[in-house]
Amino acid sequence: MGQLAPRVLVESAAVRQLEALIYRLPGNAQVAVDCDDGKTYSGIVCVRPTIQTFRDNNGVEGLNGVLRLEDATAPGGERRIWLDRIVQVHRLDAISGTFGG
Repeated sequence: MGQLAPRVLVESAAVRQLEALIYRLPGNAQVAVDCDDGKTYSGIVCVRPTIQTFRDNNGVEGLNGVLRLEDATAPGGERRIWLDRIVQVHRLDAISGTFGG
Protein backbone atom coordinates (compact mmCIF):
# COMPACT_ATOMS: atom_id res chain seq x y z
CA MET A 1 0.00 0.00 0.00
CA GLY A 2 2.01 3.01 1.19
CA GLN A 3 -0.12 5.59 -0.59
CA LEU A 4 -1.45 8.68 1.14
CA ALA A 5 -4.83 10.33 0.55
CA PRO A 6 -6.10 13.65 1.90
CA ARG A 7 -9.16 11.80 3.24
CA VAL A 8 -10.05 8.14 3.65
CA LEU A 9 -13.45 6.58 4.12
CA VAL A 10 -14.03 3.91 6.74
CA GLU A 11 -17.81 3.81 7.16
CA SER A 12 -19.67 1.27 5.02
CA ALA A 13 -22.29 3.82 3.84
CA ALA A 14 -19.55 6.09 2.49
CA VAL A 15 -17.85 3.16 0.76
CA ARG A 16 -21.17 2.17 -0.86
CA GLN A 17 -21.44 5.74 -2.19
CA LEU A 18 -17.99 5.38 -3.76
CA GLU A 19 -19.03 2.09 -5.35
CA ALA A 20 -22.17 3.69 -6.82
CA LEU A 21 -20.09 6.60 -8.11
CA ILE A 22 -17.60 4.28 -9.81
CA TYR A 23 -20.46 2.54 -11.61
CA ARG A 24 -21.32 5.91 -13.18
CA LEU A 25 -17.76 6.48 -14.45
CA PRO A 26 -17.06 3.85 -17.13
CA GLY A 27 -13.89 4.04 -19.17
CA ASN A 28 -14.05 6.35 -22.21
CA ALA A 29 -17.22 8.08 -21.00
CA GLN A 30 -17.39 11.82 -21.58
CA VAL A 31 -18.40 13.39 -18.26
CA ALA A 32 -18.53 16.53 -16.18
CA VAL A 33 -18.10 16.11 -12.43
CA ASP A 34 -19.13 18.58 -9.75
CA CYS A 35 -16.83 18.60 -6.74
CA ASP A 36 -17.45 19.49 -3.11
CA ASP A 37 -15.49 22.75 -3.53
CA GLY A 38 -17.98 24.02 -6.13
CA LYS A 39 -15.71 23.41 -9.12
CA THR A 40 -16.76 21.40 -12.18
CA TYR A 41 -14.33 19.49 -14.38
CA SER A 42 -15.08 17.80 -17.68
CA GLY A 43 -13.30 15.35 -19.91
CA ILE A 44 -13.07 11.69 -20.82
CA VAL A 45 -12.68 8.98 -18.17
CA CYS A 46 -9.28 7.35 -18.88
CA VAL A 47 -10.22 4.11 -17.15
CA ARG A 48 -12.98 3.24 -14.68
CA PRO A 49 -11.66 4.16 -11.20
CA THR A 50 -11.29 1.55 -8.48
CA ILE A 51 -11.49 1.70 -4.71
CA GLN A 52 -8.10 1.34 -3.09
CA THR A 53 -6.65 1.31 0.41
CA PHE A 54 -4.87 4.47 1.55
CA ARG A 55 -3.72 6.11 4.75
CA ASP A 56 -4.52 9.70 5.61
CA ASN A 57 -2.03 12.17 7.11
CA ASN A 58 -2.91 10.89 10.60
CA GLY A 59 -2.11 7.28 9.68
CA VAL A 60 -5.75 6.17 9.57
CA GLU A 61 -6.27 3.40 7.01
CA GLY A 62 -9.36 3.57 4.82
CA LEU A 63 -10.65 3.61 1.27
CA ASN A 64 -10.76 6.14 -1.56
CA GLY A 65 -9.98 6.24 -5.26
CA VAL A 66 -8.87 8.57 -8.02
CA LEU A 67 -10.67 9.55 -11.20
CA ARG A 68 -8.23 10.07 -14.08
CA LEU A 69 -9.89 12.46 -16.49
CA GLU A 70 -8.46 13.38 -19.90
CA ASP A 71 -8.84 17.16 -19.90
CA ALA A 72 -7.13 19.34 -22.51
CA THR A 73 -7.23 22.32 -20.11
CA ALA A 74 -5.28 20.48 -17.38
CA PRO A 75 -1.49 20.49 -17.18
CA GLY A 76 -0.27 17.45 -19.08
CA GLY A 77 -3.78 16.86 -20.46
CA GLU A 78 -4.93 14.83 -17.46
CA ARG A 79 -6.67 15.71 -14.22
CA ARG A 80 -6.78 13.48 -11.13
CA ILE A 81 -9.72 13.91 -8.77
CA TRP A 82 -10.23 12.09 -5.47
CA LEU A 83 -13.52 10.19 -5.66
CA ASP A 84 -14.72 11.34 -2.25
CA ARG A 85 -14.72 14.94 -3.56
CA ILE A 86 -17.20 14.21 -6.39
CA VAL A 87 -20.80 15.08 -5.54
CA GLN A 88 -22.42 14.71 -8.96
CA VAL A 89 -21.66 13.13 -12.34
CA HIS A 90 -23.08 14.44 -15.62
CA ARG A 91 -22.75 12.14 -18.63
CA LEU A 92 -22.05 14.19 -21.76
CA ASP A 93 -21.79 11.38 -24.30
CA ALA A 94 -24.48 9.31 -26.03
CA ILE A 95 -25.68 7.91 -22.70
CA SER A 96 -26.81 11.09 -21.01
CA GLY A 97 -28.06 11.78 -17.53
CA THR A 98 -27.16 13.28 -14.18
CA PHE A 99 -26.25 11.10 -11.24
CA GLY A 100 -25.64 12.12 -7.63
CA GLY A 101 -22.44 10.93 -5.97
